[in-house]
Amino acid sequence: MAETVFVRKATGLVREVGLLSAILYCLTYSGQLMMPPTTIPYYFGWGNYTGNFWLGVLIALITTMLVNSVYAHFSSAMPRSGGDYVFLGRTMHPLLGFAPNWTWVWVASFWNGLNLLFFADIVRLFLSGFYPAETIASLSTPGASFGIGLVLWIVVLVMLVGGLKWFLRAQYVSWILQFITAGLVAAFFVWAAPSFASIFNSWASQYVPGQPDMYNKILSDAVAAGFPATPTPEGPAMERTLAFAAMAVGAAAPYTAGIIWIAGEVKRAESGVRQHVAMEVATILFYLMLILVGWTWVLAAGPRFLGAFNYLGSAVEGLPLSFFEWSWLPVVMPSWSVNFYIIAALSSLIIVYSAGILVVSRCLFAWSFDRMMPSFLAHVNDKYKSPTNAIFTASAISVILLALEVNINIWTYIGAAYFLVLVNMIIVSVAGLVFPYLRKDMFEQMPLKSRIAGVPVFSIISLLAIVFVGWTLTSFFTNPDLMASFGITQTMTITGVVIWVIGIVVYFIARAYNKSRGIDLDIAFRQIPPA
Repeated sequence: MAETVFVRKATGLVREVGLLSAILYCLTYSGQLMMPPTTIPYYFGWGNYTGNFWLGVLIALITTMLVNSVYAHFSSAMPRSGGDYVFLGRTMHPLLGFAPNWTWVWVASFWNGLNLLFFADIVRLFLSGFYPAETIASLSTPGASFGIGLVLWIVVLVMLVGGLKWFLRAQYVSWILQFITAGLVAAFFVWAAPSFASIFNSWASQYVPGQPDMYNKILSDAVAAGFPATPTPEGPAMERTLAFAAMAVGAAAPYTAGIIWIAGEVKRAESGVRQHVAMEVATILFYLMLILVGWTWVLAAGPRFLGAFNYLGSAVEGLPLSFFEWSWLPVVMPSWSVNFYIIAALSSLIIVYSAGILVVSRCLFAWSFDRMMPSFLAHVNDKYKSPTNAIFTASAISVILLALEVNINIWTYIGAAYFLVLVNMIIVSVAGLVFPYLRKDMFEQMPLKSRIAGVPVFSIISLLAIVFVGWTLTSFFTNPDLMASFGITQTMTITGVVIWVIGIVVYFIARAYNKSRGIDLDIAFRQIPPA
């Protein structure tokens, strides 16, 4: 019997994600409660504190909502797991479906590995409240970080192979803890703002007793090292405001559109309105969390002081502080509230890492279902309705990357991750711009196909998304301080080119292999996969 284009007539996945769970999933995948502590430093670091924070947030919010609208339009037209792989390949060309999604899978897997690493960091913060620094120093080694990260890996793997139900339940519990924690963090930093310098000096004295004014010493040491004594205002290109906006967009999108990759398991995913509600409500909550948890830290400590600390390498000898905000919580928060934050953060990492594995596994599943990858990745467990082989594979990839990330300078590659995701957003938006014209048959069947003066609203939104994402991307070329670490560096260029080239090679290998077996992949990409 000849093999069919698709692996089977139905995916075997079950639609069990409701609207509230979809909203929380989109918010979860954006990295809350861990997102503000890792994103806000891009505002005060690299001289960006001379930009306009609130304008940057506004630009990022508008950009994210536009991009999410493009994803929501597409996903409601083709409500299948696999996200941009499915609708890019069906709109433009199979190669332009696979190669960008291949890149996205590796970026998402990179963050999955980092979430395991962040888990180790939060565990060390928890233990620091009970043991002296020298006692837990051995837990900061690469091997220890890898071992601690494996704990989260095992917990999530066991949970996900049993289907979505346990993840969805864990998500509800975690978000109760996270919203409470966000309020606590905001309250303590706002309380500390009027007298942060004295509070900081009092806290620092337990580590450096011979220095009564560590706050101003950090400022003076940074200036002596080359930190501008007089802040340099940004230029007309808004290179500093846009640099922060670009990082905020890269942290929010497309993660707040996360349900597009599990659309085959979302109830009424064909509803464009419901998809918009899930993504845009999550986006608004994302930026609210950024302000509550992140901006209040800057408000209290002062952007120039944090900029000076960042200039010194985000480390001061004798002080247990780092680039991440969570290391600063003990400065202003009592131990009980820090421990509450830690519990919420650990619960956040469980569901964030879970969401990341779900996304990567569904992309692997979609590739396999279209015969772009071996068919065993499309296997769905009959009892749990879960693509267990794809989940195991996605999890294994994250552990391999964790093993690499504990031994390298991850910040060398984070800029590449942000840039590649922003480029993917432009590719998706270009596809949205032309979709009503290239695939008129599908467009006319969409739930959202309104026009303004004869022009599809979908195309208008896509064009605006291209403009706004492209605008934020200019900071990678115009901001000299950012460019040195996160701009178009040699590392970023090589990383991006290698990933794309491998993706293109894999596509042509899969195409040739299937052709030798009498299977024409073009047929698959001319239709929406079975539900």
